[in-house]
Amino acid sequence: MDDVVVGSFNGNPNMLEYIADGRMDFDLGESTAWVACHGLDCMARYFAGQEVYNDSGFAMYFITADNIDDYLDPETGEASYSYDGVQDIYLNGYSELWGIDLTNVLDGIE
Repeated sequence: MDDVVVGSFNGNPNMLEYIADGRMDFDLGESTAWVACHGLDCMARYFAGQEVYNDSGFAMYFITADNIDDYLDPETGEASYSYDGVQDIYLNGYSELWGIDLTNVLDGIE
């Protein structure tokens, strides 16, 4: 059975335990906050009568036992939906685009 590759999708923090102990090979983690920003951007454009860009523009992170530590929050050493491996690199772009300050918008999200 060593030929079977087991993986999942979504970046659920609970799945990292399975990767760490060898029960799962990988997880394709999405940045859920980035997905939310993209969805809000599409809705705002629609209601403003602007063109809506339906192609998703958010990052995915291929998590394996070799890079699992990169997915953990360096401050807590734990995984959560607020720290998803891509950090918050997209927030500056959305802050500039929408003209609002998104600093610390992810604070308190587990």
